[in-house]
Amino acid sequence: MTNMARHPLVLDGIDWPGPADALAEMAVRNRLGLWGARLLVPLHENGHLVGMIACGVRDDGQPYDEADKARAVFLARLLRHFLGQSTQLGRLGSVYDKTRLAERYLPQTLVLDRDEQPARRVPVTVRALIGEVRRLRDTQRLRPAVGQPFRASAGLVAETGGVWVIWEEASEEIDDRARSARGERLVLLRDLALTLNHEVGNALVSVAGLRHALAQDGAAAGLAASVNADVARIERLNTNLVQLSTSTEVEAVETNLGDLLREAGEARGLRVEVPPEAILDTVLENRPAEEKEVLSVQLRATGEGALRTALISVQGRGLELEGILPGAGGDTVPNQGRLTVFMAKEIIRLHHGEVHAGPGMNGTEILISLRRW
Repeated sequence: MTNMARHPLVLDGIDWPGPADALAEMAVRNRLGLWGARLLVPLHENGHLVGMIACGVRDDGQPYDEADKARAVFLARLLRHFLGQSTQLGRLGSVYDKTRLAERYLPQTLVLDRDEQPARRVPVTVRALIGEVRRLRDTQRLRPAVGQPFRASAGLVAETGGVWVIWEEASEEIDDRARSARGERLVLLRDLALTLNHEVGNALVSVAGLRHALAQDGAAAGLAASVNADVARIERLNTNLVQLSTSTEVEAVETNLGDLLREAGEARGLRVEVPPEAILDTVLENRPAEEKEVLSVQLRATGEGALRTALISVQGRGLELEGILPGAGGDTVPNQGRLTVFMAKEIIRLHHGEVHAGPGMNGTEILISLRRW
């Protein structure tokens, strides 16, 4: 076989080529006999013996002539070419399979020429990132956020002046981040409420004693009434703090929002075309009776399925909600208003809702949107 690699020849079992070599001839004839062959044609490539083609007896029983041997050599070369192509096709098939898996499990990749535009299937935010790279001539990155679920990187290809870009969707990461932030905020609210409840409760002990002393000593009625009113306010504040601390333990249940608003409106004598009571309390506080008569609460709905949203509007004249109107600016002192309003806003936020106040169709309007827990 070593000699065949160095000097490839067609070996005929009847007509031995070349000089006599008893040992080599015996080995070849034994191999021909073992295979039942009459002709051996080597498959040779760049000084290497790739394989052998063994030809049996001709159909007519005649010995192989020179034309037969030339055709055998031609077939050997053709077979060697086909085997090479088969190897390449096997490698391409393997690369294709890996590419399909990469498209499914790995980030998307794209390499563009200097003036080539990305396909329409590429997300809009990623196309915008490609434009930034071409404008700034530097690597750019895009981080996932609410409303923008893609993580992407893009930069210049030095060899062609084109752009490479890699992107992947990170919706689950955004959702996990939001859930984590939500849980951390709930824990903070609970700890804050418990701490304030403890502090206010300690102060209430001495203030309640002062109220009792004033009643026993027959102090001036005006002073006693003022102290009693202030103590009542602090007691309500302490009750609200307790409610805030326990809000994280409440189980979410389905609620008919129309029934809830009707009960809140009837308790305060409002016309309900069907927001939480704390919002109504703040809106109605210190308002003359004649102004209350023109206030109304309306319930509407928009969207379908998981996006279905309840819209609650309080309509009237000169509505103001401390902590919501006017909106805090960059140079103003932070103001959350009443604790009850802060709690109501927090509950609304936990229900993926918002509070807006401003001009409406029928005067000033406070609009509350609610989705689900």
